[in-house]
Amino acid sequence: MKMKKSVLYLLLIVFAIVTLCTSCATIYKDDISSFSQIITVENKTKDELFVSAASWFVDSFKDSKSVLEISDKQSGLLKGKYTTEVAQGLTSMIIESIITVETKDGKVRLTISNPTSIKDSYDYSSSPLTENALNLYEADRIATALSLEQALNSKPTNW
Repeated sequence: MKMKKSVLYLLLIVFAIVTLCTSCATIYKDDISSFSQIITVENKTKDELFVSAASWFVDSFKDSKSVLEISDKQSGLLKGKYTTEVAQGLTSMIIESIITVETKDGKVRLTISNPTSIKDSYDYSSSPLTENALNLYEADRIATALSLEQALNSKPTNW
């Protein structure tokens, strides 16, 4: 009787693992498209939007791995590293991408380009993403765009 229970539990575990693995299609970094969002902000100049975007960048990316590398006010360009972590099974994945913010009068374009690296947060080895982790990454990129839009539309405080 104990042997039958052990075999049954083992079969259930194997079934669960196989089911989990087959529902998790693997996606490699080269298969992930860039994300781009144009944000329209009425009545703000390129310079005002640049300053707001630069301030948002510093406030939003406090992780030392997310770094602003190019800040050119004349061309309206901010560019840096974008690092985020998404859950994947029992561990999580660290995804490093390039983030670009371009400003001009009344508009800002945010682009988060294809990942430069995807690493397991446990052992830092390169790994593909599961479909679920990719969905979380997409949601994070959309949340980042919404955060930028809110920062650009916020009224300056009078102190």
